[in-house]
Amino acid sequence: MQDNIAEIQEKFKKTDERMHQMQNDIEFFESFLSRYAEAVKNIAEVEEFYFSDSYMQEMEILRNDNLDQYWSTSEDGIWNLGIEYRSVRIKLLKMLTDSIYNETLLIDK
Repeated sequence: MQDNIAEIQEKFKKTDERMHQMQNDIEFFESFLSRYAEAVKNIAEVEEFYFSDSYMQEMEILRNDNLDQYWSTSEDGIWNLGIEYRSVRIKLLKMLTDSIYNETLLIDK
């Protein structure tokens, strides 16, 4: 009987630890959502700059200056960041949809 109580106590202890971690995880997700909104705005502003009519004209003006001092003069750099940004969001969406499916729709056989 005493062994059984010890096992039960251990299960409750582990569950308490998981609950504390869940609270930390929720706080992380809340922080992530805020940061995500900022990231969406940031990429939009970078791409608006890159796709503007003046980008190439202004790059030409800077050509006589030191173009290497500006990371944003790298057309490939901007383009690659946009592609990477979209790729990461797709991975995130897949993780979320798989998780939601497994939690709510998956029927065990």
